[in-house]
Amino acid sequence: MRFKRLVLPGILCIFLFPVIGDAASILDDVNFIVIREMQLRKEKETYFMDVTHVIRNSSNYALKFENCRFKLSFVTKDVGEIKLGSVLKNEILLERKADSPATDTSITLSPNIGSDIQAFHLNVTSSEEMNSMLMASNPSLRLHIQGNFNLGMGSKRGWVYQPGIKIDWILPIEVVRDVFVNTYKAIERAAGKGGDDIAEDDDFLADIEEEGKFSRINEMVLYFSPGEKTLTYKSKARLIKWMKGLQEASDKWTLHVEGYADGKDAKHGKVLATDRAGAVYDHLAKTLGLKWKNVKVEGFGRELPATAKDDDKNRVEIYFTNS
Repeated sequence: MRFKRLVLPGILCIFLFPVIGDAASILDDVNFIVIREMQLRKEKETYFMDVTHVIRNSSNYALKFENCRFKLSFVTKDVGEIKLGSVLKNEILLERKADSPATDTSITLSPNIGSDIQAFHLNVTSSEEMNSMLMASNPSLRLHIQGNFNLGMGSKRGWVYQPGIKIDWILPIEVVRDVFVNTYKAIERAAGKGGDDIAEDDDFLADIEEEGKFSRINEMVLYFSPGEKTLTYKSKARLIKWMKGLQEASDKWTLHVEGYADGKDAKHGKVLATDRAGAVYDHLAKTLGLKWKNVKVEGFGRELPATAKDDDKNRVEIYFTNS
């Protein structure tokens, strides 16, 4: 009788809940393919990032993740992890079509970034790796997802559950380029950092440069909001365009990167102007890969050229000279 009591439950277990594989091997057949949408939104004083992933289920079963508690972040090589926040989700259902080797499902996770959008903006924009993705035709991120859930596996008789699954994954995942760029811009706008569009280059340079005083080539002006030294998305995009014209400049010429501030505080203005010039040159050298023999990076305070508008003084000029 003792033998029967031991065996019968095992037989019933196999009959009612067929063995369909261990969780680790099944989850190996779950892959995050691409980030299709990213949307920054604000509820009261809290920011959320709605991230829509395309998840591919290549296992032999429909899968259900229940009572999900996740922490999400992007992993970079230069600044480490950029935390997105925590996610609570009651259920994630990954379908499995019998007539296909794999089934894709769009799932939206909405990590809670928190209220400090300024700090989140700084984390994103201070990463040269993230900045370099603005140039990539097919950007790729590394998503770090940690957490726990109950795993359900579909069978002919219903669902078989394995509770208490814990994961700690770092997943390479592509992101649609327009989605990445638009999200970058949205983060800038939310942090109040998108105001570099003050004047047009040609009109401004006509005001500050005397005809024939010196020979410039590949000249460009980038504008900053008062007190700011962080490059915006538009400035970075314009630097990419500027780089494409460098074949016009001889390597014997000198590259000038000149920062300016409004000059209201002589000491602070010069420091801010120097920081602006340094930020532009660092982006050119570290992110865009510019290598130039003769470089002059300077910051100016009250000694800046006179201009028609105070806003014009918050700028960085880039140009080459043959002197």
